[in-house]
Amino acid sequence: MVKLNTKIPATSLIEVLMALSIITISVGVAMMIHTNILYSNRNSMKMKANLLMNEMSIEAKKNKDFADTEVNTDNVFISKKIESYNNIEFLYQMSFEARDNDGKKLGERKELVLIYDKMN
Repeated sequence: MVKLNTKIPATSLIEVLMALSIITISVGVAMMIHTNILYSNRNSMKMKANLLMNEMSIEAKKNKDFADTEVNTDNVFISKKIESYNNIEFLYQMSFEARDNDGKKLGERKELVLIYDKMN
């Protein structure tokens, strides 16, 4: 014969709500950490791109290399363009643009340069 008055182990409503709130807080903290990691990676790529553009600018002025170039290093694509500035003789604008592999713009740099013997 089957006993009808046996107690089945169960949890109370308060225990369930406590467990649910702990899980919710844990997931929220994990999402904040994940977002911060993704954001810091993007910032580090921007910083790296700016450093590369500065380095390319210094090298171009030092070596007097004023030709349009494109460089792809470590997931950063940098293009350098030289254009006449407001049709003023010997004054040119050297502009750099950095993009990641997805084509998203990481940064840009523009500066004016005096070039007396620009080679075409």
